[in-house]
Amino acid sequence: MPPNRLKRVGLVVPAPNPTVEPEVRRLLPPELAVHATRLPLLAGDLQARNDALAAHYPAAVKSFGTLQLDAIFLGATGPTYALGAVRERELAARLSGDAGAPVETANLAILNTLRSIDAAGIVLIAPYPDWLMARAVAYWEGAGIRVAQVIPMAGEPRGYKVGTADVHTALRKAQAPAGGAVIFGGAGMATLDAIATALPEFEVPLLSANLCGAWRIAMRLGARPGADLARAAPALAARLPAPRPTAAD
Repeated sequence: MPPNRLKRVGLVVPAPNPTVEPEVRRLLPPELAVHATRLPLLAGDLQARNDALAAHYPAAVKSFGTLQLDAIFLGATGPTYALGAVRERELAARLSGDAGAPVETANLAILNTLRSIDAAGIVLIAPYPDWLMARAVAYWEGAGIRVAQVIPMAGEPRGYKVGTADVHTALRKAQAPAGGAVIFGGAGMATLDAIATALPEFEVPLLSANLCGAWRIAMRLGARPGADLARAAPALAARLPAPRPTAAD
């Protein structure tokens, strides 16, 4: 890498997703440049789109062209639940080879984070229809993560419309197991502000795909935490290089 070049993070995002770019940008420090590409907008209902979207991941990763990236985060959860963690890890390895840079998929980012904190079980909160929630539960349990509680959000595919108030309402129902974590399924959910404000009420981490993805990218690149990562996940942020002192310090 040329001296003084900013390290570059690529984001691969579903076409209508409004959340991944702004949340990841807030979670990463400013010295990491962030660039995004979008997956194609597919026809059909939610299940048809989920079943077809992963086939477009290789082209999306290659769509950055000659832009030299140091890591890539693939911000979509639904399309790879049906694969299971083992096959998803194989997919991530192939994508990393195509990109010439490590690729962290959303579900693996969560799974790797859960394993790094030795989570004993999870509460799963998601705006999924029943069939997708069933796939999510099967994915986590197949990966050896006990799903202690499932909290659907309105029972419909409305992830891109979920706001802070919705997240707080769901969190009031959560009964997290000791030594576990609360997981928000769906990278399109806007959860970052709710996580940061609700965290003092919980004795377990509150984790989203975007939060875990940003943390894993920062770990890979040896980067310090962004301000919002330190606010929403202080225990994870403490594993990264120390934040730079500000003028006020």
